[in-house]
Amino acid sequence: ANTSSDSYYDVLELGRDASTQDVKKQFRKLSIKLHPDKKGALTDTEAGRQAFARLQLANEWLSSDDRKQLYDLYGEWASLDDRLRGQRFAGKHTAIEFFRDEPLIHNVRTEAEAKEIFGLKSERPYLMMLYVPWLTGCVEAADVYRKVAGALLEETGENGIRLAAVNCESNLQSFCQRYGRLRSQFSLPVVLLLDPSESLIDRYRGVMSVDALSEYTIASDKGIQHVHLLDEQSFQARILNAPTPAVDFWLVLFCAKSEPLCTDLKPVLKRLAFSAKAAAKVGLVNCKEQRSADGYMELEQFCEDQGVQEVPTLLGYRRGVRSEKGEHIPLLLPRDDEDPVLAAPLASLRAMEAVLRLSAPAASRDKEGGPDDESSRAEWAPRSREL
Repeated sequence: ANTSSDSYYDVLELGRDASTQDVKKQFRKLSIKLHPDKKGALTDTEAGRQAFARLQLANEWLSSDDRKQLYDLYGEWASLDDRLRGQRFAGKHTAIEFFRDEPLIHNVRTEAEAKEIFGLKSERPYLMMLYVPWLTGCVEAADVYRKVAGALLEETGENGIRLAAVNCESNLQSFCQRYGRLRSQFSLPVVLLLDPSESLIDRYRGVMSVDALSEYTIASDKGIQHVHLLDEQSFQARILNAPTPAVDFWLVLFCAKSEPLCTDLKPVLKRLAFSAKAAAKVGLVNCKEQRSADGYMELEQFCEDQGVQEVPTLLGYRRGVRSEKGEHIPLLLPRDDEDPVLAAPLASLRAMEAVLRLSAPAASRDKEGGPDDESSRAEWAPRSREL
């Protein structure tokens, strides 16, 4: 039986030059012998169960190229915490490169490659993971990132978003610092979306899971198809004076080209439009600006008629009140000392909340008497005031 002092290679009865394929093959062979369900003197004991658990752990770390590199350098992961690992092996992490055996993930190794991608000069969007190999969170994120690569290929095909990765312990530290906006390396991993067609760099702020990251990426890639660009004429025709039957709910963002926060909200609006396509339509109005006699910039009359006094303003238009001004959905703007980019995910959450709150009662309202029924109007009134 193997013991806790045995290396993972000893547990698998392999030399340190064994490949990941050798590990997988040997694990299958030994697991048949050591599996607790197999009756026998060795396996039908507590020691036997512990031996099998250690065999599984050895396979987990040595059958993955990423983790095998880490084990060969650090030994058993749990024997050191992240901070000690980073200090003790300083200068040696550049030799470790995640995803080197993954054809769907491009490892960025040179400044020229980084400038091509971070300069938004590539032909297609990129999802970029910034990592250091000695952080536990980065190791776990790498496992997720591999699975996301396969999921995206299946969903978007070869012409979809590309995936790339940067080891921030390499000679690209300045790029990681600049675009990851890192307070320290303990802020990693960071996943960025770089979209040359929209000239934007967006930071993923969701849960690091396969489903959540895949959904974010697919929505970012396809969301622009679901954002309706509106001017005064199309706004009147499609929202205020739309013939019956009309969509239950419109969510419209009023912006202006001079407002930087509008640029930050654009990727969020794309993903919101993609996610809410079954419940609502999402529109974007770029308000024209003109300088007043006293020198201040004023919005065009059409936007002011909608109650828009400043941009960005998010308005909701629901069935039954198409002839009235939209209901204001306040954006949670950052304080002066905060990064304006932080406003984008907050706005997305508030907007999605509004979509769910205003569109969900539509089905029950129709069953009870339709949009013109007096009881349904009363039911809607307090909901609109909550916004």
